[in-house]
Amino acid sequence: MRCETAPRCCKKFSPEKTSFDPKSRAVLLALGQAQGPMGRKQIANHTEENGCLLSEQEVRHVMKHLEEQGLLLISRGRSGSRLTEKGKELVRKLVK
Repeated sequence: MRCETAPRCCKKFSPEKTSFDPKSRAVLLALGQAQGPMGRKQIANHTEENGCLLSEQEVRHVMKHLEEQGLLLISRGRSGSRLTEKGKELVRKLVK
């Protein structure tokens, strides 16, 4: 099942408002459950296991927007990506 309920472009959001598109939510939750940095392929696999089928390209697009919001640090190469403190705070609100 694809996450088709969201528009193709991620919506901007703030930590105070935790309603945003399902793709961003799926990526944030995947990174929030990770023990360390994750790559796009791992994130795509994790979101698929949780009912939101995203391609690596879609994950990259979502991650770019999350990075612009200050919620995610994207490392170049094989280092993976991880949540910032602001991102971790938002994930804690999402799982409550």
